[in-house]
Amino acid sequence: MAAIACGTLVVIYLVMDGVRWAIKSVGNEAQRPGFQPIAQMLELIQASGGRIEVCSSCLSDDCSTCADEICTATPDQAPASQMREGIHPGGLTTVALRMSQIPTVTF
Repeated sequence: MAAIACGTLVVIYLVMDGVRWAIKSVGNEAQRPGFQPIAQMLELIQASGGRIEVCSSCLSDDCSTCADEICTATPDQAPASQMREGIHPGGLTTVALRMSQIPTVTF
């Protein structure tokens, strides 16, 4: 949020287990006392001008093996109806190109 407040372009790219946060039914409960649910944090980032992207390959892998109540996607894509609003699927090539052009922080 500090980077957004300073006018910096912020793009969060969800990978591996983080892709579950792109699914509407996940991340709606706070995991620790005193913290917001991840869904609220993602909404706040988007409302402030940030962009949330999700690795399409990780999402396909995750959704093909997760429980039906979380996602019923086929291995090639998650249905848009189960994705949070405003989250964009993308490939690693897009991330790599972006990283070569703008300052990037990963962790």
